[in-house]
Amino acid sequence: MTLGGITMTATQPCSRCVLPNTHPITGIRDNKLSVSKALKQFRTGKDLGLEDEDMQEETFFGVHLDNHNLGDRDNIVTVGDVLTVIPK
Repeated sequence: MTLGGITMTATQPCSRCVLPNTHPITGIRDNKLSVSKALKQFRTGKDLGLEDEDMQEETFFGVHLDNHNLGDRDNIVTVGDVLTVIPK
């Protein structure tokens, strides 16, 4: 995929802690973990078909990305950049 001139490859699913429970504008965290509880209904490692037993009960909401332009200081991701996904 490319984003803001930066080429990236999705490497593996990313399990999340409490970040999805934090409001993106106010920064206020939902201590009841409502979002995590909802995601756990359908986004566990088992639901996603992951074979690693340690990941079966983890909740996943993202991917780790490998940045191919790491040394290039001119590439900066900004609001409004177009994300282009290149199928395998």
